[in-house]
Amino acid sequence: MSDDSNNKLIHLERRIEQLEEKLKNLEHYNNTKYLSQGGNKCCIAKIKGDMCHFIKDINKKAMRKDHKLYHNLEKEYSDELCINKNCTKYKSPRNLCKNNNQENIDDKDYIDDKDCIKRIELLKEIGILRKEWMKKYLREECYKRDGYGKNHYARAAFAMNYSKEAKKNMEKRKKAKKNIESIQSKNLTTKQTTKQTTKQATKQATKQATKQTTKQTTKQTTKQTTNKNN
Repeated sequence: MSDDSNNKLIHLERRIEQLEEKLKNLEHYNNTKYLSQGGNKCCIAKIKGDMCHFIKDINKKAMRKDHKLYHNLEKEYSDELCINKNCTKYKSPRNLCKNNNQENIDDKDYIDDKDCIKRIELLKEIGILRKEWMKKYLREECYKRDGYGKNHYARAAFAMNYSKEAKKNMEKRKKAKKNIESIQSKNLTTKQTTKQTTKQATKQATKQATKQTTKQTTKQTTKQTTNKNN
């Protein structure tokens, strides 16, 4: 091999070493960056490709189809389930069954129980679909931080936990409403009983007074008649 060829080979080997070192430094930088944000990427998609966080040899067409299932639900019901049209975040359990996202509003702003249950079941279904998609297509170490830093586990958990808490809140509201209605019913019954008792007592007292007055009048009349005849 000529000196010129040897020099080119040496130069190429050095260049490869430099690129490998650069890649190592870049991976360290990205991992450190995302570590400070709450977790470490399982891979770097911008370098290793979009599929780096997926299980090897998955059916891409099926993966994208399943991915659309829950995203289409979120898009269709964004007004009911999410804080915005893009559904970047779900409504809190307290607000899921309200007509808006305000925390301190009257009970009249709650939707009826039938519509509330529909929202709860929809959010639960989205959570299940997300979890199934994650387990079917993602590498396990990428659940909480994929190649782009996205936390798939948290999103699925939020959907299922929020639906569960929203259902508990609905049951609490129903129980509170039932207690209030029970108290109101008892108060109404007491009021009606008091009114009826008062009415009966007044009637009885009037009857008694009339009887006594009639008796006294009759007695007085008889006495006057007797005196007159004498």
